[in-house]
Order: sequence, then structure tokens, then C-alpha cells
Amino acid sequence: MKESLVTLKTRNNKQLLKFKERIAQIKSKEIITSCLDKISGEYRSYDPGWYLYHELNKKRDKLDIFSDDYIELIYVTLSSWNMNTRAAELAEFNAFKRLLRKNKKLILSLGKYRIEKLTEAETEKVLGVLEQLFYNLKDLCYQRAKVVTFSKCLHFLLPNLIVPVDRAYTLAFFGKYDIPTESPKQFELYKNLFLAFVELSHKYDLSKYLKNRWNENIPKVLDNIVIGYEMRH
Repeated sequence: MKESLVTLKTRNNKQLLKFKERIAQIKSKEIITSCLDKISGEYRSYDPGWYLYHELNKKRDKLDIFSDDYIELIYVTLSSWNMNTRAAELAEFNAFKRLLRKNKKLILSLGKYRIEKLTEAETEKVLGVLEQLFYNLKDLCYQRAKVVTFSKCLHFLLPNLIVPVDRAYTLAFFGKYDIPTESPKQFELYKNLFLAFVELSHKYDLSKYLKNRWNENIPKVLDNIVIGYEMRH
């Protein structure tokens, strides 16, 4: 059988191997439960970030996700998730909105995929589109490190596929505290994080953890497992 392009590109990828070793630390349902319990009891209970995220997910099926109202809610939610501070400054709203709409076709092409159901061939296709979007959407924020803003913004648009990434928990869990300044290396980092989360999503049935406060979708469950693990350790 012909080896897929994704496998060929990542077979000797030391960073991805390291990330998969970290994922292997989530080695039982008991660990998952304890991590999510930690989140449920202690993580940002009833703060504006949680409330806006909850509202965003409620309205997603009722609004055009490229409407002014929905993009405005994305923008405000990103701000509440500390994406519009000195360290991470979003582009001006109208420019932000134009950029998302300019890439509407590419974003919508990923709408049918769910992270926990991706085949290897689908993973390869998704990564190809994500790479295009990573470069196309680089001006969503002003800072040189784009991975965090990119992942969180796309999570709001593609909540069943994209895991939101942050520095304090995600990158700390994977042992990668610094984001490279060069765009190709940034996407390589993001790609490896994505592949590691794909692996974890295939390892367990996470659907039973849905609709428990922060757990609005499988990618957020994956994110919460990592956050909870870091909080416990």
C-alpha cells in the first residue's frame, strides 16, 4: 500500500513524536475524567469568557457564521480569551471581518469534517487547506506568533474540527513554550499539535463528556483534558 503524504512528512518528525509521547500520558478514562472534573470545578467558572463561548455555540446554528453579528461575537469572545491585549492584538474589526469573508470558501470546505472521525486521507486534505488558511489569515492579528489566534478563531468557525491552542496550557503540556517567528515553522508547530489531538480523539470515545459546562464539542473536550492535566500537575 502506498504510504500517505502525511505519514511520509511526519514519520521522522521528532517534534510530532514528542507530542505523541505527551498524548500517551493520557492513558486511561480515569485520567480523562479527573482532568475534566478539575476543569468543571475550578476553571474560569461563570466568567465572561465562558459565557460568551456558550452564547457563540448556541447561536452558531441560528446565524450565518459569516454575518456581522456572528463575526462580531467571535471578535468579542476572542477578546475575552485574552486575544486583544498588548501581547496578542487583533486586527481592527472591519479588517478582521473582511479577511474571514475573503476565505469563506476555504473555511466552509472544512465544515463537514469532525476531528474524531478523520481518516488518514481526510487528515492530509484538511492539513492542506489549513496550511492555506494559516497564511491567508496571518493578518487577523498584529503579533508575529499567529498559532494561538489562528486556532482559536478557526475553532469558533469550525468547532467540530479545530482545537483551540494557548500558551499557558496547550504549549506547556506539549513542552513547547516558545512559538517560532518564521511562518513555515509556526505552521509546522500547529500541524503537529493538530495531529497529536487527532490521535487522542481517536483513542477514546469522548462524546459522553459533551455538554458538561465547557465541553461544547469534541475539540473543546480535548482542550479541556490538556488544561485539566496541566492544572493537576
